[in-house]
Amino acid sequence: MLVVVNRLKFEAARPDLEKGFLSAPSMEQIPGCVRFEFWRNEVEGEYLVVTHWQDRAAFEAWTQSDAFRHAHRNTQSAEGGSSELAVYEVLRS
Repeated sequence: MLVVVNRLKFEAARPDLEKGFLSAPSMEQIPGCVRFEFWRNEVEGEYLVVTHWQDRAAFEAWTQSDAFRHAHRNTQSAEGGSSELAVYEVLRS
């Protein structure tokens, strides 16, 4: 299993970002996606997008898909923030 964490940081909380993630279609419909979580830190303006994948191939297939491009079509609305991606292989769960 693979866990991918995208850390998003902004100057302040982003209700528009929260609304977009909360209203998006379920990621569990994507082949190979086991689990999706969207976290808001108590520190205002910091979020984590955590996805669990069957394997690296499933994650890479998602990043090359039309669904991925569609889901990320409005990323320019996240201007003023930063994004840091981390990929972890689950050794035991």
